[in-house]
Amino acid sequence: MVGTKIRHFSIDEKLPRSGMGEVYRAHDEQLHRDVAIKFLPESLVGQPSAVSRFIREAQAASALNHPNIVTILDAGTTNGRRFIIMELVRGKTLRGLIGEPVTAEVLLPLMTQIAKALAAAHAIGIIHRDIKPENIMIRDDGYVKVLDFGLACWESDRGNDTTTVETRTLSGSLLGTLRYMSPEQATGERPLASTDIFSLGIVIYELVTGRHPFEAGSELEALQAICAKQILSPRHWVPGIHSPLENLILRMLDRTPRLRPTAADIVRILDEIDVRSLSTEPEPLVSSRPPLVGRHHELVKLRAVLDSTHRGRGLLVLVTGEPGIGKTVLVEEFLIEQVTAQRHCAVGRGFCSERSAGTEAYLPLIEALEGLVRRRASLTPLLKRVAPSWFVQIMHYSREEAAAALPGSLKADSRELLSRELFTFLEEASRSVPLILFLDDIHWADESTLDLLAYIARRSDSLRILILASYRPEEMMLNNHRFAQVALDLQARRLSQTIDLGFLSVKDVESYLALEFMQNNFPPVFPRLIHAKTEGNPFFMVELVRYLRDKQKIFQSGEVWMLSEKLPEIERDLPQSIVGMVQRKIDFLSDSDRRLLAAASIQGFEFDSPVVARTLGVDLADTEENLYRLHRVNRLIQPLGEKELPRGDVAVRYRFVHFLYYGAL
Repeated sequence: MVGTKIRHFSIDEKLPRSGMGEVYRAHDEQLHRDVAIKFLPESLVGQPSAVSRFIREAQAASALNHPNIVTILDAGTTNGRRFIIMELVRGKTLRGLIGEPVTAEVLLPLMTQIAKALAAAHAIGIIHRDIKPENIMIRDDGYVKVLDFGLACWESDRGNDTTTVETRTLSGSLLGTLRYMSPEQATGERPLASTDIFSLGIVIYELVTGRHPFEAGSELEALQAICAKQILSPRHWVPGIHSPLENLILRMLDRTPRLRPTAADIVRILDEIDVRSLSTEPEPLVSSRPPLVGRHHELVKLRAVLDSTHRGRGLLVLVTGEPGIGKTVLVEEFLIEQVTAQRHCAVGRGFCSERSAGTEAYLPLIEALEGLVRRRASLTPLLKRVAPSWFVQIMHYSREEAAAALPGSLKADSRELLSRELFTFLEEASRSVPLILFLDDIHWADESTLDLLAYIARRSDSLRILILASYRPEEMMLNNHRFAQVALDLQARRLSQTIDLGFLSVKDVESYLALEFMQNNFPPVFPRLIHAKTEGNPFFMVELVRYLRDKQKIFQSGEVWMLSEKLPEIERDLPQSIVGMVQRKIDFLSDSDRRLLAAASIQGFEFDSPVVARTLGVDLADTEENLYRLHRVNRLIQPLGEKELPRGDVAVRYRFVHFLYYGAL
């Protein structure tokens, strides 16, 4: 074709193949511009389905006048071969970006432009049905163009549509197209506008993670995966992904079409995401954690229990000890160890607090389940199917939204039915992946949570589930807590084990100082002084050492850490109790910081930045900046991630590093 003319277009060169066609660059001799001419291959001229698709592409794209959709200039036939004349898009397909680092400044505008193109098509009833990286081009100036409407259909014509999976083989890339189908396409159901949303969800997932959510080795496996495979959340591959973007991708990949957002919804959601927040480098998972010492045997025990869980025997492990002994630190260290080692398991955490005790049923379990499905999105469809009552709570649906999304989901108003639903979910989920549920400070849990915890623990021996729960024995005894008897019963039936944490030894303190201050010339008696003043309580030990460093009693000269005063002088200045240590640290704060944390403590042991800002009537950005400083510099609070509040605000959620700070404030 090169060197020939069609009407007033002279064909100059052949371009890379585009879908079901041969594409050439041509010059418009009348308007003096370059265009692209796409020809139906000669081998397909006699195939009615191929001709139909080619005509459909021209008709559908030409019906749309949108800057993010390729412009069709003309169409016709020459020497028996059909052609389409369209604008020439200079750039590359989206495929060229997959696997490359993509910044938020690049990603969000790309997503927005694609969504706007689909919103325009859906608004007039056109469904693309073949959204994939090869059909999305990025011009050299960053402008997006959606191409190839050869499989498009009109919503009004869906009942008469005759396009089959076989038609897709005409592109010569059956596997590539199949990998971007929606479940309803894969099962031969009528396509909807939400069909394009699912396909776009796959594209965005792949763009963000560099991996396809439904990886498969063959066409059949690809179809089966799209219809049934449980996917990993993008957070599994990109731990720093921000929750609004992660949640949007997971909603787009919902297997129930009506639960996916519309293209217009996607545009609105993306417009509300702050690009600057997405560009922020995520903190290391263990950025400010002190080294763990003196808990080697306990970690070994937890590893052995998890190995038993992997083999199909579930267990409840109760981690007990007095305040500050390191119950939460031990469990968190164990969980981080599993993440670092990339152990195949799903983790959910729930926290109980004194202020919220008894205020609402099942709060820690809802939080743990929310963490499970957020970090492993493949569990969401299962939760929706077998435990709808829990699903609507985790998705924060109103009663009206729940009734519309899941008819009958509001019927589970009895504890027995809720217990059966949750157990069924855990049973089904643990078949595909071992589960770890961590419930912290259960001595403050409501009765409903404790009853359900006992219900699951009594049946856990047949599940691949490890339940970790921490509590303080004195709280159980002082309040005559009925869970204490339940724990004894479970232990007698070998359905639970107890790890009772004791105080650290002088040798443990020596190990801590050696790890925290790798090169030091501390006198040999210094660890014994720290041990004597803290009685081996890990929390007090860490806080006392930080206090000495903040007061410049411990300082660094070159690369060596040393003491600035003699031991008797240092000893005279030391707080005499944990409470005194906590109060001294709070006294170091400015009045505004104390007021900020006091307001946070009113919400609870865990709190949300917008709530604190509104409580004080101050700017949210300033509040988040101050909270971040109190986390990084003062180490009084720690972030738990982002959370969407009922009003629609995206909040950074925090918790106090220890209940003693919370109580004092």
